[in-house]
Amino acid sequence: MLLSSCFDTFHGMQSLERPGLNRMLNAHLASCLVESVKRVKHHFEPSRLDSFSADLDRVFSSRTIREFDSSFTAPQFGYPSEREYYEDAKLAGRLGEIAVPTLAMNAEDDPCQVRTEGNDTCTVYCRCLGFYCLLLFFFASAVVAISAAVILSMRL
Repeated sequence: MLLSSCFDTFHGMQSLERPGLNRMLNAHLASCLVESVKRVKHHFEPSRLDSFSADLDRVFSSRTIREFDSSFTAPQFGYPSEREYYEDAKLAGRLGEIAVPTLAMNAEDDPCQVRTEGNDTCTVYCRCLGFYCLLLFFFASAVVAISAAVILSMRL
């Protein structure tokens, strides 16, 4: 089960960069990412790393997720830029490679997953917004967990 997955990272990032609440969410998430690196910055000192070295001043000045990905995430995983990282992270066009049946659910107002024509996702777009959709996600997760437990107990 996939919940609130960003199937097209390019469209998702464009959505998060729109003015208003999306941009505010983007800034908040970027701030959380920066703070998570600040807490463990000693792990990224040049003397402790063989190949990855981040410009921590640039990372700590990131105001958007794209800036953070450009200065930290992409280099950490060996990508020359965030664009190449986003291309590899994109699920659109690859869902057919999943070997097991998968339920993917996104809220209709999810700022990271933009509904686009021609998208090959298997997403169920809920007609509910916000909290009610969250409840539906938890309900669906519980159903999957109970089903898995039943299947595993039958195998024992």
